[in-house]
Amino acid sequence: MSWLRCWMVFAAISCTGWAGELPREGMILHLDAAHVSESMSDTGADSDKPAEGPVAKWLDRSPAGRDFLQPVAENQPQRVVIGGSPLVRFDGQNDYLLSTADSDSALDTSTDALTLFIVAAPHENMGDFPGFLSTSAPDKRDYQTGFNVDLGPGPTRKLEYINVEGAGFGGARNMLANQSSLFGTLHILQTVVEPGNAQVEFSIDGQSPAVRPKEPGLLALHEWAVGARLLATPDGKREMHGFLKGDIAEVLAWNRVLSSQEREQVVSLLQSKYATLAEALPASLKVADPGVPLVRIENAPLVQMMMPGFTVREIPVELTNVNNVRYRHDGRLVTLGYNGDIHLLSDTDGDGLEDHATIFWKNPGSVRGPLGLLLTDKDDPRGNAAFVPSKGKVSMFVDRDGDDVADEEGVVAAGWKEIPQN
Repeated sequence: MSWLRCWMVFAAISCTGWAGELPREGMILHLDAAHVSESMSDTGADSDKPAEGPVAKWLDRSPAGRDFLQPVAENQPQRVVIGGSPLVRFDGQNDYLLSTADSDSALDTSTDALTLFIVAAPHENMGDFPGFLSTSAPDKRDYQTGFNVDLGPGPTRKLEYINVEGAGFGGARNMLANQSSLFGTLHILQTVVEPGNAQVEFSIDGQSPAVRPKEPGLLALHEWAVGARLLATPDGKREMHGFLKGDIAEVLAWNRVLSSQEREQVVSLLQSKYATLAEALPASLKVADPGVPLVRIENAPLVQMMMPGFTVREIPVELTNVNNVRYRHDGRLVTLGYNGDIHLLSDTDGDGLEDHATIFWKNPGSVRGPLGLLLTDKDDPRGNAAFVPSKGKVSMFVDRDGDDVADEEGVVAAGWKEIPQN
């Protein structure tokens, strides 16, 4: 029996891929791994179990009909079946599915309120914001114009960080609030975005929500991605980023705030529907506890030498975000900060420790994200100069008159593509 016939005949009764009755008013998205595409139905003519294979199209069962596509074979996630239940599995490398509203589309492309449920099991988190779902305006970043639900900026050993941010509530923030669970376990992720100057709630498996404030504004719904993030390069082109390694079984979204009773109903339906899968999935993935985490020792030294015969002393100079240190040919210590400032350090009292810093180059904003420092030799005809690679260029800061202050910035290389900014 197809899902359509099932819905018509057994509307409020459990059926393949549909457990009970979901609120229909305001539903703008319903992805169910039980109904990926017409070619991968629940029960084929020659099989009594759901089909497996690459997913080129994931059907949206909501009234919006916002189907997700991936025409490129190497970027297609896989539909797998665990314990009789299908999942869409993303490899964490380049898999994602995309839905874009064209200019003639009748789809809503913005909303001021949202209720979202994602049934998912992340397998790992290597950092850099692996995304479950994100939306954006055309060729714009998700967190600035739409919203995103991801695993946060840094790697984690367990599921212990989920970031929910978007237009009006920007900035990465952990919404799990001291909760954690093993990777490879199935969870119901619930997000509620209230309209106006209000708040955003996030909860996992129906537990008490974490809350963050929200400013008034609309969430763009023009472009949707599942299994990745929608970012943009500095020249305004869309670039997929933050690929999820994990499984997604179902996604549900409404352009309104469901009542508490409705949300409880949805959680109950999803828990019942995926009870067998939740039990079978960890065993299929051979989920194991990662063990005891490293613990910071009390009163730890600033630098711990692991080989005998060395001592470490802190110099009495405070500088901001130093990420490169080099000695110049005359013994002067040169530092580069991540803010782009270059300093010269000197030992004024002869005790062997640099205790004074002067500015060699004060960054006026022309250098972004400097990553390295190279100094000229003693007899270089250009004088004392510093080479610094940064976003989009390599600069040379040269002191032509020998007063230990750089006279100018010269760009010696440029023209390559910048990495996207999160």
